[in-house]
Amino acid sequence: MSQNDDNTQDRFEDEVNEIIKNVSDDMPEFKAKPSRTLQDLLDEVVLTTKKYLVMTDTQHDALALWVAGSHAHRSFDTFPRLSVQAPEKESGKSRVLEVISNFVPNPLMTADFSVSSMARSIDTEKTMLLDEVDAIFKSNSDENRDKKAIINAGFRANGTFLRNTGSGGMDITPKEFNVYSPVALAGIGGLPDTIESRSIIIHMKRKRDSDKVTRFFFKQAEKETKILRKDLELWAVNSSEDLTYARPEMPSEYISDRAEEMWEPIVAIGDMANEDWGKRARTCAVELSAQEEGEEDSTGTKLLRDIKSIFDDLDVPRIFSGELVNKLKEIETSDWNNWHRGNGLNQNDVAKILKGYGIKPSQIRIQADNKRGYEFQQFVDAFSRYLNKDFSLSSLPVSTGIKDPSETPDTEVLQDSGSNNTDVTDVMDVKPSVENKDNVYELDLDDDEDDWKE
Repeated sequence: MSQNDDNTQDRFEDEVNEIIKNVSDDMPEFKAKPSRTLQDLLDEVVLTTKKYLVMTDTQHDALALWVAGSHAHRSFDTFPRLSVQAPEKESGKSRVLEVISNFVPNPLMTADFSVSSMARSIDTEKTMLLDEVDAIFKSNSDENRDKKAIINAGFRANGTFLRNTGSGGMDITPKEFNVYSPVALAGIGGLPDTIESRSIIIHMKRKRDSDKVTRFFFKQAEKETKILRKDLELWAVNSSEDLTYARPEMPSEYISDRAEEMWEPIVAIGDMANEDWGKRARTCAVELSAQEEGEEDSTGTKLLRDIKSIFDDLDVPRIFSGELVNKLKEIETSDWNNWHRGNGLNQNDVAKILKGYGIKPSQIRIQADNKRGYEFQQFVDAFSRYLNKDFSLSSLPVSTGIKDPSETPDTEVLQDSGSNNTDVTDVMDVKPSVENKDNVYELDLDDDEDDWKE
């Protein structure tokens, strides 16, 4: 073949390749779709977990939503850890990890790992299922501190872990590992606060003889869930954009800001499934968050809660500091009597704690007595900000603005009225104008202006 023929052949191949490229660029991207709707997928995950695990309905729902989210975590700015905890051995912690390993993408289940192996595994898109983590958190060695740092950093999409790479002391260079990944942890007892506050916590209990579950065979379960896991993967691919821009209405009045950030991806997934799953996702957020927040109350929050109960019981608009302290020490479930080596807390202790909430004692008059004390009105703002309100499922917001792509197309606010005023009040003053003294409000979902009503 002559040189001219070769040139002609090359030009022909270049022209054909350019045509193919242009046609490919113009063609819409083809995405295979799951064989079932997201609602059906979540329902099937719940049915499967109920076969093998003894948990509450809310815990089963939370587990199913987290499993679905593990496939779609790249669509979110943050994704919560899953922490499976129990007070004793043989409570089903490891079984939870074994069961969900059949649903999550690229599972890597281990009880022993190094910092470098964990960072590299996550960097290759593994879902880390870490068992016996109580052994890690008992020790504060440099290695274990680094492990905690990776788990913490991987909560956010931009989470990275910096590590030197190289061998033999030559060409040592720092390398960033992206450690954003779904992580599930199982162990006896709790986790460090920084990790626990980023985790959906499932408390397991040892099953009773009357609790019946199906014996778990890993290979059999893996075979039975193979199609389900593939469908979850396809759902995540098809839903990526919708989930990225999803802004579900959160039950903000019932959970903390950190809990709201943590649960937002889970609620977005529930909303995408249907209205029922949206409600169930919010129920998970409120019930499981309230459970943890109740266990970890600060001293200030405990004091506010007990002071509120005292005002409720006495039904009075004001109280002297001395009487308040005595009433606090009478609460059998509190530890106020144990302060100062059994002498109990005093008025100065109460004043110091309340000062952080902008609450200070002032001169007040009750009947003929004039002493320092507190007005109920001074606490209204703090009660509304720091105490969990009563939970009602019917009042939870529901927002189902995003669509499951696998479906067929077709009140008054109470204001502090100057709590630091030192003027002596009159005994005949009426109780502050608080019609609902318990400060419990319900969101009227039918009101376009989102006003609060009692």
